[in-house]
Amino acid sequence: MYDSVVHVLWLFQNGDARSFADVKPRITEESSDKSKIWKLTEISESSQCRSLRLPENLRVTKISRLIFTNSGNAILALASNAIHLLWKWQRSDRNSNGKATASVSPQLWQPSSGILMTNDVADTNPEEAVPCFALSKNDSYVMSASGGKISLFNMMTFKTMATFMPPPPAATFLAFHPQDNNIIAIGMDDSTIQIYNVRVDEVKSKLIGHSKRITGLAFSHALNVLVSSGADSQVFVFLSYMHAMMNKWFCLCSLCSVTAPTLPNTELFAKFLSFYK
Repeated sequence: MYDSVVHVLWLFQNGDARSFADVKPRITEESSDKSKIWKLTEISESSQCRSLRLPENLRVTKISRLIFTNSGNAILALASNAIHLLWKWQRSDRNSNGKATASVSPQLWQPSSGILMTNDVADTNPEEAVPCFALSKNDSYVMSASGGKISLFNMMTFKTMATFMPPPPAATFLAFHPQDNNIIAIGMDDSTIQIYNVRVDEVKSKLIGHSKRITGLAFSHALNVLVSSGADSQVFVFLSYMHAMMNKWFCLCSLCSVTAPTLPNTELFAKFLSFYK
């Protein structure tokens, strides 16, 4: 986004409200072969959409990253000035379950201490920085970077739990391991991926394969697989596992790589890597 105004768009279908973050592609069943044909939900009427502008009273320039929390009752944003914004929907008569909705405006939330979650930007060039963040599965922690050190924040208190990995290289994409919040994957602007253990402050593995900066990372929830995408228009699949006795990561070579030179906007495509399982 190019300014500090945040709008949330909802899709209404058959009287049902779903945020665009919840809309999944449908798989048609007519296909006789094993390939899957994806059919996206179409919006034909303006009445199917509803927009909500989120309240904001902090001085921010523009929103760089935006995500729904895993619980579905809040939105977290990272501004270009390295400040995080958190909007929460509260339970009320108009919103009994406290989930995200376009019918009720959420509140810009801050702890009573007034502290802000602010990334390190010392000795960084804002024009070259690639803001990135990731939420832990239980929404308790956010890991974030704005061109400087990576910060780990407590989402309840906004306190900085740790800072690590000062550039160079700088982090360009972050991902929590779905089963262990202490294990994170960090994509770098030097094309490497580092598997880092926050608890022991140690890099467990360094994955190579890309030739340009990392633009996307996604762990599988069911498989020991990490998928990465880069500004080199390639997608790599890494198989990894943790040795039970040595408590160490062993990463095998990439299982495959897919070159996508014909995509109209490879960088946009690469930022939305995700697993359904």
